[in-house]
Amino acid sequence: MHGRRAVVGAIPFEVTDLRCACDQVLDYAANRIPIAVRLGNAFTIASAASDPQYMRLLAHGGVNFPDGAPVVWAMNRNLPRRAKGSRVRGPSLFADVLDKGRSQGIRHGFIGTTQQTLDNLVKVSHIRYPGLRVGATYAPPFAKSHNALIESITSAIDLLECDLVWIALGTPKQDFVAEQIAKISGRPCVGIGAAFDFAAGQVKEAPKIIQSTGLEWLYRLSQDPKRLWKRYTVGNIAFARQVLISRKIDRSDEI
Repeated sequence: MHGRRAVVGAIPFEVTDLRCACDQVLDYAANRIPIAVRLGNAFTIASAASDPQYMRLLAHGGVNFPDGAPVVWAMNRNLPRRAKGSRVRGPSLFADVLDKGRSQGIRHGFIGTTQQTLDNLVKVSHIRYPGLRVGATYAPPFAKSHNALIESITSAIDLLECDLVWIALGTPKQDFVAEQIAKISGRPCVGIGAAFDFAAGQVKEAPKIIQSTGLEWLYRLSQDPKRLWKRYTVGNIAFARQVLISRKIDRSDEI
């Protein structure tokens, strides 16, 4: 599946699956390819629609994996059955790369969340994946600008200790930071969202059966409605609007 892309809301997504995405990220790490990897969902597309700078980032350079059932549905709508891709769930990609990367000796860097979460993440990961190599961890303080945040990261830890850098700072901040850190460090960087919290046991994941139905967003909303209601209501409406606009553009191009 590697190499094919489909556009959703003006953003190109890899037409792939979890296994191929895992292999792709491990290849970037093994070969020290300085590329930003993003896990895009409906909120990503909605955010980019109102932020031209973010749209440019997502549309040019880097790699976008489809993390979210609505994105997969939109991505596959015009593809033949045998060519369709599937969801690349961020926390699942994180777990698979940690697991499979052990045989290659991949050294991971974890940036984001809190020091307590990072400590738990490292502890749990070493138990779950014996032989896992962690090169560096850092919970950056709040910074008003991306440049200040990047300066804080690069001055606090040695990124050259890592083969692959995972960044959990929330969307869209983590994607801007991943782009710059990849260039500065010469290492692949992945914006991974809530994966640290899930893997560290700080936040409960949706049951597997809910993950497979495409309704994981509804489960997460029920767990933290005050923080997530706007993301999953207003965001989903904005996403649907972008998909409709892109469909109209596609149809006009065919005329």
